[in-house]
Amino acid sequence: MKNAILLIACTLLSLGCFAQRFQIDESVDVAKPAKLEKLTKAEFLRFKKEKLKDSVLYIDNVLHNAEGNYRIGDVLVNLKVQRGKMPPTRLLTMKKAMEPEPDEKRDPNSVRIETINGRQILLIETQDYGMKSYIFYTINEKNTILVHGIIQGLVADDEQLKSIIANFVRTARYKD
Repeated sequence: MKNAILLIACTLLSLGCFAQRFQIDESVDVAKPAKLEKLTKAEFLRFKKEKLKDSVLYIDNVLHNAEGNYRIGDVLVNLKVQRGKMPPTRLLTMKKAMEPEPDEKRDPNSVRIETINGRQILLIETQDYGMKSYIFYTINEKNTILVHGIIQGLVADDEQLKSIIANFVRTARYKD
């Protein structure tokens, strides 16, 4: 009897250890972050008014992709996927197009390519009205699926924003 109880307890514990997956679309899934909540367009607008205040960063992009709006606590997450053959230099080309001209006053370090778990990501970092935003792009190994994300929250939550991006990139599984 003790062995049966021990076996059942171990089985239940091991089932809980498997991370839940979150489907961005039919071709990409990631480990589901705790407290992830899908937002309708109305919920997003209410969230923006209450939490994001005057920030207008990427509002048009987020509203046009209403299917990809989520929140994790007080952090806004917008995700979308683009499919099609892309050149291996796609992220570098995008980076060069987004870099400021030499006479512009923008911080040139706000557009950079980083590597997370061997996967390159193009990362654009911005800040206004006490809000911090990261826009990221990453492409699968076959250069056929691009994930575009916007993570936006308070400047004080910067480490959480970076952690959300790292989680998405590190745990992404692509289905070609």
